[in-house]
Amino acid sequence: NLSYQLIELYIAYAKYMEAFMSSKKTYSSEYIKVTSEMYTKALNLAKELKLNNLIEFTTRERSSFKTFCQLNSIEL
Repeated sequence: NLSYQLIELYIAYAKYMEAFMSSKKTYSSEYIKVTSEMYTKALNLAKELKLNNLIEFTTRERSSFKTFCQLNSIEL
């Protein structure tokens, strides 16, 4: 299903941005905003399609990103 793949793509891009910021120690507000938006889009689409496994996975990933932000003193 293309919607399922789109969710995975949103998550993959968010993870890529998080890894990029971590490796470069670059925490621009634009990077943070885009990463947060990708997790939100993935979660909203998973909820719309009632894909409970992806809802749980995306929620955990977004929570991990929030922890990453807190540990690096980044304001969401």
